[in-house]
Amino acid sequence: MKRIIIGMLVVVCCGIFFLMQYKKPKNQIPLEPWVAELGSGVIMELMPVAAGRFDMGANDSDAADREKPVHRVILTRPFWIGKCEVTQKQYEQVMENNPSRFEGADNPVENVSWNDAIEFCKKLTDKEHASGRLPASYKYTLPTEAQWEFAARGGNNSKGYKYSGSDDLDRVGWYYENSGDKRLDDSSWSTDKLSSNNCETHAVGQKSPNELGLYDMSGNVWEWCSDWYDLDYYDSGAMTNPTGASSGSFRGGRGGSWYSYARYCRSADRVGLTPASLDGNLGFRLCLQTKNDIDTESNIIKTAVSNGSVAINSKLDKMLQDSKQWIAHLGNEVTMELLPVGAGSFDMGSNDSDADSDEKPVHRVTLTKPFWIGKYEVTQKQYEQIMGSNPSSFKGADNPVEKVSWNDAMEFCKKLTEKEHDSGRLPLDYKYTLPTEAQWEFAARGGNESRGYKYSGSDDLEKVGWHRDNSDKKPHSVGQKSPNELGLYDMSGNVYEWCSDWYDSDYYDGGSMTDPTGTSSGSFRVGRGGCWHYIARYCCSALRHWHTPTSKYGDLGFRLCLQTK
Repeated sequence: MKRIIIGMLVVVCCGIFFLMQYKKPKNQIPLEPWVAELGSGVIMELMPVAAGRFDMGANDSDAADREKPVHRVILTRPFWIGKCEVTQKQYEQVMENNPSRFEGADNPVENVSWNDAIEFCKKLTDKEHASGRLPASYKYTLPTEAQWEFAARGGNNSKGYKYSGSDDLDRVGWYYENSGDKRLDDSSWSTDKLSSNNCETHAVGQKSPNELGLYDMSGNVWEWCSDWYDLDYYDSGAMTNPTGASSGSFRGGRGGSWYSYARYCRSADRVGLTPASLDGNLGFRLCLQTKNDIDTESNIIKTAVSNGSVAINSKLDKMLQDSKQWIAHLGNEVTMELLPVGAGSFDMGSNDSDADSDEKPVHRVTLTKPFWIGKYEVTQKQYEQIMGSNPSSFKGADNPVEKVSWNDAMEFCKKLTEKEHDSGRLPLDYKYTLPTEAQWEFAARGGNESRGYKYSGSDDLEKVGWHRDNSDKKPHSVGQKSPNELGLYDMSGNVYEWCSDWYDSDYYDGGSMTDPTGTSSGSFRVGRGGCWHYIARYCCSALRHWHTPTSKYGDLGFRLCLQTK
C-alpha cells in the first residue's frame, strides 16, 4: 500500500510539473535581441526597439519639403529591426538567387525591388513558423517609415544626431565621398567619378553602430520601407503608429547609399520609388513585429487620448507614478530622494502688509501635471558625485551645495538626467530640472495638503528654517529642522534655491495662470526661500529674489525637480 501511495504521488507531481510547464504556450517574444535562423547555419540578428515617441522629419536648412513639417509620432508597440542590412548570403539562403551587382557574401543585397523584399519577408516568416521558432502572431516585414526613422535616430536612446549614430557621417556610413578607392569631393558629384573611383557597397557592420547597436542605417544602400510614399503625408500632424498613405505609385526608401550625397544619408531624408525599381544602391533591412497589434508583455504601452493630447505610460512610468517617493541614483551609492507633488491649484503671491510689490497681486495658479521635488536641497556630496567638484564656501558633505550659478545647477540636472536615462532607470519622457517659481511655491506651501502657513511648514520660522537669528552665520546640514506638509525640508532658509524662470517684477499682473513658466527672456533668474543670513521675512514662501544666471554666492544653492519633458 505504501508503495502504491508513493507511486500515485510521483504521478501527481509529474502531472503538476507538466501543467506548470505547458499551461501557457510560449507565444510572446521578450524584448531582447532576436536571432532568425535562415538555414544551413545562416542567421540574422535583429535588435529590439522599445515603444516611444519622437519628432519625425526635419526643419533644418538642408531639409527638403518632403521632410517637413516636423511632427510628433508615437509608436505604441515595440518591434525588432535588423542589426545590419540584409546581406547577399542571407538573401540567397531564402530566395535561392543573388541579384546584386556588387557581389560579396557579407555585402548588402541590392538590385532588389520592393516586391522582392516583401517576398523575402513572407518566405522567412513561413519558414520560421513552420519550424516552430517564431510564434504565429509574429511576422517578418519591412519597417514603416516611422519605425525606420525612430530606429535610425536611436529610439529612446537617441542623442539627436544628424545621421544614424553620429554627426560625422564618415564614422557611421558609406556614401559618395568615401565609398571608393580615394576620397571624392562632395561638391563635384558625377557618375563618371563614381565609376572611375570604383565606388560601391561595402560589407555590413564595418562602420560604427548607432545608439541601438544598428549598423549602416546611413549610407551603403537605400532601404525599402513598407509605406506608400506621399510627399505631403507629414502635413497631417501628430500620428500614432503611422503606416503611410493608403495607396500610391511609389514606396518609401530611407537612409541614402554609397552613391549619395551626405545630405541624403540623414535620418530624416526620404525618397519615393516605384515598387518594381531595381538598382545597385537599393536594398532593405528586416523588421519583426506582431501581426495583429498585440502588445508584448515585456513592454506594455498604454495610450490614453483626451482633449486632443496623447499620453504614454510604460511600466517605468507606472512605477514612477505609483511611488510615494523617487530615488535618483547618482553613483557610488549616493542617492537623492524626491517626493511627489500632485497637480492642483493655489493662490500664488502675497498681499500681506510686509509683502514686496513683486509678490502682488495674489493670483490663482493651476498646475495640471504632477511633479517630484527634492526632499532636501542638493547636498555637497550629491553635487560632487555628478559634477566632480565642490565649489561651496561652507564645506560639509550633507550641507547644501552653494556658490553655484544657475548655469551650474542646470548642468547638474542635464548630467543626472543623461546618467539615469543611460542606466534605463528613468523613462525617456522624464527629466531632472529646476522647478518653476509656481512649482516651487506650491510645494513650499504644502501643495494640496497646505495649511496656509507663512513659512514652509509653519508660522514659526524657528521650527522649520535656518535664518540670520539662529544660523550662527553659516548654512547647516539639510533636514535638521521640521518638514512641511509634504515632507520637504529647508524650503524656508538655509540657502536660496534657484528656479528655472526668468525674473519679471510685473509677471503676476497677468492674473490667473495655468502651468506658468515665467517670462520668455530677461537678465535675471529667480531664487526662492531665503537663506541663513537673511531676516525672517525673506524666508516666507511668497518672497521672490533674483540674480544673474552666472551669480555665485555662499547663500545660493538649488533643489531638484523631476517632471515630464
